[in-house]
This record gives sequence, C-alpha cells and structure tokens, in this order.
Amino acid sequence: MAKPYTNEELINYIKDFYNLYNRIPKARDFRNNKDYPNCATYYNKFGSWNNAIELAGFTANINIRKYTKVECIEAIKDFYKKYNKVPSIKDFKGSKPSIDMVKRQFGTWNKAIEASNLIPANNTPHTKYTKLELLNYLWDYIAETGQLPKQRTFNNNAIYPHSRTYADHFGTWNKAIEEAGYEPNANDGYGQRTEALDGVLYRSWNEAEFCNKFLFEQYNYVIEPKYPKPYNKYYDWYIKELDLYIELDGGIRPETIKEKIQINKLLNRNLLVVLPNDLNKETLTDIIGV
Repeated sequence: MAKPYTNEELINYIKDFYNLYNRIPKARDFRNNKDYPNCATYYNKFGSWNNAIELAGFTANINIRKYTKVECIEAIKDFYKKYNKVPSIKDFKGSKPSIDMVKRQFGTWNKAIEASNLIPANNTPHTKYTKLELLNYLWDYIAETGQLPKQRTFNNNAIYPHSRTYADHFGTWNKAIEEAGYEPNANDGYGQRTEALDGVLYRSWNEAEFCNKFLFEQYNYVIEPKYPKPYNKYYDWYIKELDLYIELDGGIRPETIKEKIQINKLLNRNLLVVLPNDLNKETLTDIIGV
C-alpha cells in the first residue's frame, strides 16, 4: 500500500532534493526512487508536477516547447536535405525537437522516419524494447494520469508500445503491471481498480478520485460499512462526525441506487448519493448542499 503523505511532507521532499542537488527536481527524479514519494502521488495531490514545484517556492519550467507530428517530420526532412542522409538517433541527438519528443509523437524513432517517407538507416537502433524501457512507459503513464493503464490503452497507440510487446517480454500484461510495482486491474464489473491516497485499491477510478478529493485527510471515514440485517448490502463510506452514509452512483445500477435510497429512508439514515458530476465540485459541503 502507498504511504499517505501530508502536503507539507511532499513539499519538503522537493525542497530537500533542491538542497541536496542544487537544482529543481523533475518528475522523473521522483519516479521509482526509493528515497522520494512517487511523482504520481504529486499528480494526485496537487493536480500536476508544476503545481507542486510552485508550492515549494520554485518557478516551474512550463515553457517547454512542444512539437506536433508535422513539425517533427519537417525537422527530420530538413536534416535529410542538409546532410543527405537519413538520421539515426545518434545523428539527431541534440537537435530540436528532442528525440524523446519525436518518440512520444510516433512511438518509435523508425516510425517517425517512415512517416517522413524515408527508409530507416541501417545504423538506426533496433525498435525492440528492453524491459526497463517498457516499464518506463508504464511509469510515465501512471505519473501523468494517476491510474493504471488498461491493455487497450497501449494497443494501436502512437505513444506507447503495444500490449503484445509487454506479453512477449513479461509473459502477460498483468505480469508487466506487477513488475512495475502495482497490483493489476481486476475485471469485476465495477471499472478500473485504482489506488487512492489512503492506500486502498478502490473498485473504480471515480471512487479513488472521490476519496482523494473529498475524504482523505479531511474526515475520519469507514470504508464499505455493512447494512444492518436483513439487508445484504454495503455503503461506500460512512463519516461518523457527520453521521453520513455515502453511496457513489456510477450510473450503471440505477435500480440498486433507488432501492438503497428507499431502504435508508426506512432506516432513518442520512444517505448522500454522489453523482459523477459531483466530482467537479470543490468540497463535500458543496455536494451535500448545506
């Protein structure tokens, strides 16, 4: 389970890094680094890495030039016209856009060369990935989105290697997820399992997001308390200080939600049904409407 950090602790890690290395840390410095919280924690907590950097009192580097696919192709063609050779990764190193930018747009260097209507040079490094390179793509995705990728996310995607490549290297997609240090998604009908800041693996991204935004470090809450007999049902959360039971409505079980509303009226319990759009609100009080 991921360790829960306070905002102050996370910011102090950034400051400690700066004091130690005399530079502002990048997100990748905090990825898979046992000495620091994972950068995904910062994305979940502050919304972005740059937000965390600015809260630590530094100026975030937000002026990184981003290139489109068309611009990448034009740069490759300009290199070819100037030097009369198809550039390899080694040839193009130090040019703009960066090699990482090109690979992020096309998935591999060779695909970018082919998109430029050129034939990859014989000395272009092979397109096979090492296990570490594949894991880096997973860690990048998790850091940027705050959730585990599904197989279909990596299928026919210009940015990421195909999921079959992971199966070739690790045996199965789920074994690759485990190798990256995470528990694979469970196909239990509730959506994509996602770990929240409290360290709990919730049944959907919405549940984890609700916990992160409205409950974690704000209230003392009980997870999935059971209904009294004879009802064989569970709530999503209970907040004792508010005497409030919470049910997150994902929109896929309307009859079940209606039934739970009726049961709680009979039990004379305060039930808050949270709709997907409620996740856009600022506080739990805003959702409750008091």
